[in-house]
Amino acid sequence: MTGVQTCALPILGEGTGLGLYVSHKIIMEHAGKIYAENVEDKGVRFTITLPYVLEETKKVIKSNNKPCLPDSLKILIVDDEESIRNWFYKMSTEQRVSVFKANNGKEAIFILEQKEVDVILSDAKMPEMDGFALLKWLEQNKPDYLKKFIFITGVIDDKINKFCNKYHCYSLIKPFKKKQVLEMIQKVAKNS
Repeated sequence: MTGVQTCALPILGEGTGLGLYVSHKIIMEHAGKIYAENVEDKGVRFTITLPYVLEETKKVIKSNNKPCLPDSLKILIVDDEESIRNWFYKMSTEQRVSVFKANNGKEAIFILEQKEVDVILSDAKMPEMDGFALLKWLEQNKPDYLKKFIFITGVIDDKINKFCNKYHCYSLIKPFKKKQVLEMIQKVAKNS
């Protein structure tokens, strides 16, 4: 069960820009979600959802094991930041899965033309060819891969929501935890 509370707060001045980042991190730590929506002539509406957990359910949640990926899984990581590619690579190989890395959409296409993968994790914004262009290429060339696609982004962006709705793909918003990523990979691999 999830409770949703929506409220509009007046903006009294300009801030440092850290409020949304800090809020997002707190909400994610409580297994919640935050959505941003443009409201014509009124600004932006933020919707926050937080899980409602009964005491009996808390015990079950604490006892759950860490997600485990199948050994045969093949993952493609597409990101222009080496540190992020390496983090995903380390996390994935700890799970004993095969991992391919690409700096941008063009490199990803080169890999996809030669290899089959089960999950694609792609940054949205990259030089040369971004995640949006990669997703459009998949639609034209490998439409079955659309359901294997996960956007990774640091921006709460309506464009990503629209793309994910249109192409039936998934998204992860930074900062995220290892468990969230593994659960998402597990979900995508199961559904593809």
